[in-house]
Amino acid sequence: MPGALAAIECVDRGALQSVSGAALFAALLFDIADREIRTARKLLPDWPEEAFSVRQLPEEQGPGNALLLEAVFEQVTEIVTGFGKLGVSAESLAKTAAHRMGGFIASDAFAGPYLADQLLLPFALAGVEASPRSSPASMHELPRM
Repeated sequence: MPGALAAIECVDRGALQSVSGAALFAALLFDIADREIRTARKLLPDWPEEAFSVRQLPEEQGPGNALLLEAVFEQVTEIVTGFGKLGVSAESLAKTAAHRMGGFIASDAFAGPYLADQLLLPFALAGVEASPRSSPASMHELPRM
């Protein structure tokens, strides 16, 4: 039988350990992923060049593309993902994801709004009255606070 839920403290995310960005694509032109990475690099200038990569997936897994930006801290890892869709440029996708990640890193929040949203139920079940400090609340989180 699983043990009872216990409260955990989600206040200090700790020091930034590493960052990475990966553009994934399948059954699309390499240029799309390359433009995503170039845009993200420009908008996240403190990230080392070697932190970025492009990964081509098997054709049968496409068509599609995504940009994953990851920031690993001592106590938590934040991942921001942008998914490609028709009519949205690679640059726009990367700009949105990079701005979200940049905003999170610049804040002192323990968790981004989507992770904080996912932590609300376990916190409530554990009897924790406070929610984790997050960057701006998501639309899902607001009614539950």
